[in-house]
Order: sequence, then structure tokens, then C-alpha cells
Amino acid sequence: MKRGMQPSKRPELSTSADLHQHQQQQPATTKACECTAQAYICHGCLSKPELNVPRAGTPGFRAPEILLRSGKQTAKLDIWSAGVIFASILSGRYPFFRTMDDMTCLAEIVTIFGSSRVKRAAAALDKCLIISGGKGGSGGRKLPPIDLKDLCTKLRASLEAAQPAEVLVGFEAPDSAYDLLGHLLDPNPNSRFSAAEALNHPFFKEKGHSLINLIVE
Repeated sequence: MKRGMQPSKRPELSTSADLHQHQQQQPATTKACECTAQAYICHGCLSKPELNVPRAGTPGFRAPEILLRSGKQTAKLDIWSAGVIFASILSGRYPFFRTMDDMTCLAEIVTIFGSSRVKRAAAALDKCLIISGGKGGSGGRKLPPIDLKDLCTKLRASLEAAQPAEVLVGFEAPDSAYDLLGHLLDPNPNSRFSAAEALNHPFFKEKGHSLINLIVE
């Protein structure tokens, strides 16, 4: 993140060393190759044909399943994108993920949600995510998650101090807004909110805060 809060150094990711698209796609009777869960790709896997999956979407708004090149893509992609927009509203930062590169965006997601949670999301998509650098055993570097409310509040405060004309000064959102944000920006599409679940969230039923009017308008 270029401006505002910089929680921690981004993890180093690369397509060849960290995203093993061949792993967990082999039949149960097939012996795993020598590079399974390792930070390198063996010759046998390099010789496999490239995995072609849909990668539609605006850079910075693509869900983890797109960044991980998973074939398991559903309407939950749009829920993630809506969550990114909501994060921009709550933090005053637009775009929230400022990158045109898929790997860098995935690194930002890991920095915010923590390595363990994103790795579990990758496993749910039949992918194995390796994060290089630091001491984290065979799975690589381990990064803790960041509280979304704390992150958005600090980003907004930083922007208010630097460029008050660009944000709504004194803006406050209820705790339910950050709870909803967490469900929209769930790295795992299997547990990410559906549109119906999002609309039934208590945030949309609360009264006494102006944020709901801001979103509607």
C-alpha cells in the first residue's frame, strides 16, 4: 500500500515458486511429484500445458479464485468486487488494492487477511499456496491478519490529514459495516456471503447512521 497504513511488508509471491497449479489435481492413486509444497517447480510440472481459466474482471477487484487461476468461479466473484468497493467507502481509499498485477494483488490480500486464512482458501480451491521468505516451515512465511476496522479507520484518518477535501471528514461507520465487509471479503468463496445473505445482514436494517444513505445515493 503506497499511502496510509502499511501494516507489514508484502509477502513475496511468484507464479513459478508459489502457486502450484498442478498440486491436488492429480488422481489419488498418482504419486505426488517431487516439488509438491516446495518453493520450486520440477521439470515434469514445467512441461505440463498451461492451465487456461477465465480471468475476467478489473485489476484490483478480482477475487482470490481468479488470482489463483481456479476453475471454480461462481457469482461469488461479484460479491468480492462489491466488498472491495465497500472497503473503499469505509477507508476513503480508491482503489483499495492499487495494483495492475495479479501476484502483487494476491500478496496484498495475504498481507491483510493473513497467510493461514488465504492458504485455507487456496486449499478449498484445490490449490497449494507457498509464501516465500521468513520462517514458516514447509508452507513458507506466516503473516498474521489485520483487523479490517482498524485498517480502514487508519487509512481514512491518514487521508483526512493529508487531503481533507477528498474525503468526508468526521465519517464514522457502525461496527456492523465492518462485520459485513469481512463477509464480503472472505477469501474462501465457499463461505463468502451470497447476495441474499449480504442484503439480510443487520447493517442494512440499522437506523441512525448516514452510511446507508450514502450507499443508496
